[in-house]
Amino acid sequence: MRVRIIVKGKVQGVGFRNFIRVTAKYSNLRGLVRNLSDGSVEIFAEGSEENIAKMVNIIKTNIGITVPARIDNVDLYNEGSENFMPAWKEYADKFSIDRKTSD
Repeated sequence: MRVRIIVKGKVQGVGFRNFIRVTAKYSNLRGLVRNLSDGSVEIFAEGSEENIAKMVNIIKTNIGITVPARIDNVDLYNEGSENFMPAWKEYADKFSIDRKTSD
């Protein structure tokens, strides 16, 4: 299963992308995470439906505890849905952070 996740809130400049990388690794997912110019974070994740749900649950329940972020909204788009788009670069058997913008 492949998903695109957009997380809105105070999620830039607080270590959120690294939190996502660690959470994705723990959840046995591969993919990419990057900051967007509107202040949100975009995640592409690939793995089982169960492991994607596990990561989303960790994101929603551990923010503010693990990193000083605030989540206002989490939008999840499954592959094939209207708002799903392909990842902006290739990824292999890992989860990587796009570091073009600082975190």
